[in-house]
Amino acid sequence: MKHGGHRAFLLTEILLGICVAALLLLMFRGNETPERVAVIVSDSDSGEWNRFFAGIKQGAAEQNLRIVITATDAITDAEDERAILAQELSAGASALIVQPAPGQGTEEMLEKAAGSVPVMLVRDVPPSGKESDFPVSAPDSRACGLRLAEMMLEDYAGSLSGKKIGIVSTAEGTTLGQKTLEGFSEGLRKGTGEEPEVAWTLSVTPGTSNVKQKIAEESRVDLVAALDTAASDAAGEAAEEKSLWGAVVYGISSSEHSVYCLDHDDIAGLVIPNDYDCGWHCITQIAEKLQNSRYEITGSEVEIRTFRREDLFEKENEDFLFMD
Repeated sequence: MKHGGHRAFLLTEILLGICVAALLLLMFRGNETPERVAVIVSDSDSGEWNRFFAGIKQGAAEQNLRIVITATDAITDAEDERAILAQELSAGASALIVQPAPGQGTEEMLEKAAGSVPVMLVRDVPPSGKESDFPVSAPDSRACGLRLAEMMLEDYAGSLSGKKIGIVSTAEGTTLGQKTLEGFSEGLRKGTGEEPEVAWTLSVTPGTSNVKQKIAEESRVDLVAALDTAASDAAGEAAEEKSLWGAVVYGISSSEHSVYCLDHDDIAGLVIPNDYDCGWHCITQIAEKLQNSRYEITGSEVEIRTFRREDLFEKENEDFLFMD
């Protein structure tokens, strides 16, 4: 064999070897079991999580991760959540995306239960009186409350003088609930300086099924401020059933049901966080950490927007609301 032919033969053999190696690598990668990420949020069947889950699922498909959304009722304290975390870790979860339980002791429980597994918090931070040690993806709760008050003031020419207001929240015992109320109260004071009358503030334990009835049983008011999704859904339904004596409802919500109430004039205005982006951010950060143990997961402040009925079907708002 001539030297040229010998070199060509060797080159062909090398190229064939590279192709076989690449094919085998792809085959092995294709057979790898995707790492399991457990998502633990309170009342996971609630419609308020639909857009958040859609963002997580999109990110998981891009990153080849297996998502397990834990079936939960309302998580009322750290001990409830500890049991769920232990169950998911025993089942082989490589990482956790968690909505922290209300009440004290949640931060310490998470530190002990999760160990070295990557953890990302959503929607809230543990009410420990300090900044969380875990990365958090959530809207600015104080800003949500402030924007809600601003919507009310805009609709009443900057003054709520003579108006009676009822406030309802189902985020009792959470930092989210506390800061949202602080922001809303601050926003009311930014009006014409005339302090509106807050007739009642209703705090309902998470998971209470008769929120709507409790709202309707309160004294008659002109305006209802619903500070979270469950409160907004319930207040919108009460308005639809004419049990609020004509009170105008404004809310903060992540559910399609609240958007339905807005579209049917049972809610006058909504503050809505971008839950789709929140879910996508969480899972992509977890993926980075699983691929590189030295990577530092970063939290994010979730975008919020205000909506009235006439805003719903503008193109950019449709994309924001229905990214699933």
